[in-house]
Amino acid sequence: MAEPKPGAHAASSTSVSPRGRAILWAGGILAGAAAFYGGLLVGSNSDVPANTNVLGVQIGGMSTAEATAVLERELGPLAESPIAISAYDHTALLVPRDVGMYFDAAGTAAAASSRSFNPLDMLGRLVAAHAVEPVSTIDQDRLRLAIEDFSATVVTTPVEPKISYDGLTPTYEYGVPGRGVDVDASLGRVDAAYLSSSRVDLVVVSVPTQISDETVDSTVSGIVTSAISGPVRVEVGEARSSIPPEDIAQALHFEPKGNQFVPLLDGEFLHNVIETDLKLVEGGAKDATFRIVGDVPVVVPAVLGQGVSAEDLGVAVLSAVEQTGDARVARVDLSASQQPKLTTEAAALLGIKERISTFTQSVPTIEYMQHNLARAAKYIDGILLMPGETFSMNGTTENHNPDPAKGYMEGYVIGPGGVFQKMLGGGLSAATTTTWSAAFYAGLEPVQVRQHSRYISRYQPGIEATVAWGYFDMQFKNNTPRAIFITATTDDVSMTVSMYSTKIWDDITSEIGDFYAIVKPPKVYNDTDACAAQTGIDGFNVDYKRLFWKAGVVDHTEDFSASYLPG
Repeated sequence: MAEPKPGAHAASSTSVSPRGRAILWAGGILAGAAAFYGGLLVGSNSDVPANTNVLGVQIGGMSTAEATAVLERELGPLAESPIAISAYDHTALLVPRDVGMYFDAAGTAAAASSRSFNPLDMLGRLVAAHAVEPVSTIDQDRLRLAIEDFSATVVTTPVEPKISYDGLTPTYEYGVPGRGVDVDASLGRVDAAYLSSSRVDLVVVSVPTQISDETVDSTVSGIVTSAISGPVRVEVGEARSSIPPEDIAQALHFEPKGNQFVPLLDGEFLHNVIETDLKLVEGGAKDATFRIVGDVPVVVPAVLGQGVSAEDLGVAVLSAVEQTGDARVARVDLSASQQPKLTTEAAALLGIKERISTFTQSVPTIEYMQHNLARAAKYIDGILLMPGETFSMNGTTENHNPDPAKGYMEGYVIGPGGVFQKMLGGGLSAATTTTWSAAFYAGLEPVQVRQHSRYISRYQPGIEATVAWGYFDMQFKNNTPRAIFITATTDDVSMTVSMYSTKIWDDITSEIGDFYAIVKPPKVYNDTDACAAQTGIDGFNVDYKRLFWKAGVVDHTEDFSASYLPG
């Protein structure tokens, strides 16, 4: 056996060097950690870690499928519950499914099942509660539309301020802000409230007016006040006139535009105020009209005149009202193209192209009758009745001038008690009857038509009319879509009224029934000079019809009746 070398030590089986001991300690720690980590893995080997909940619903330790089922059962009703949205004391219910809001139970379970291999996370999940946010899907477009629809019922537009005059006193009202809803911000609130709150207050905003209170104040203290500080002198060529503050206040309006008021003057109104003074330099404009050639209406062209245009007058006066004292002068040039009210082009579009009715009424050959009918025909001839307009016999023909050269002669009328007596304008009932009869056969609408109280045999029973100045009128309405041009002529024994437009019906006729409820007249004695002797007249009732024809058959009829007193 070999001997140990001098100075060498024999190795012992139980002794370890310091470096060896360190290695042994490290290995032990690693082995312990591995064992602990393995334990954590074993402790968290379910799909959903322990102590996991969703909105308080415990799903820890479950498989994903189990967690999905539990979440659907526990949170499904909440996910379907309506959400009340409110703004400005108004409330509406949003049904989640109707607006595209859905709870995703499977997605939530999957999110809860996601594993972390971080030991600290794993340890925390074993010893502490872990809340998982629910997963949901929200159709932003559908939800936005629902919020917008509700908002439309509660929002209001701002009311801009107003400025006007009460006589010569400026008056004003400040604007009122509108009510609005911030849809984007409200969308976020509803989104966040899903599955957590059953009520959401939408984000409301105030919508300001464009014109501020300060602008109202400065406008009132400025042009509103200066405009009525005195009259405005108007100079047009040789013509001179003045517009008083009262008329300026009535013609001046302030229109909100952007963030300011725009002053607007009604030049037409101002022109009417000073038109008498302007006659010195204005005139010549004539409306287009019609003349009948071979029973066909032909347009008579309008004539341009010379005058002050309403627009030019308004601009000039508006500039002047901003001045003070002697500087308040509006100088306006005459326009060589003053337009008539009815231009040639407009007249051609009125649809006046054929005769739609005519009626001739025979009358006695009496001087006052001839004179008065001719005077009435002069007033009626050439009238243009626009669609929707009403013709008034009194408004057209009434004239109380006792001078026959300027008005009517005295003639016989049916007076009180059915007694014929002389009055100014006697015989006008014949003109009234002729005009109404033409309107009747044109199919026009009666507005106020009154027959004579006693029947006069020269008239059609029922289809006749009379007037009494200051008491009752004869009126009819143009109930057609086209204008109607009326002509009136007379001769020694008759009056004729014709109407021209566009035919709607092939023909309009009448049927007059038999008289009934006949009453014999009493004897009446009157010895005054105003009374004229007359034979008695039976009283009776009568029914009559207006028939509208199209393509050879009656399209429809209108029924009328009249009642006459004995006299």
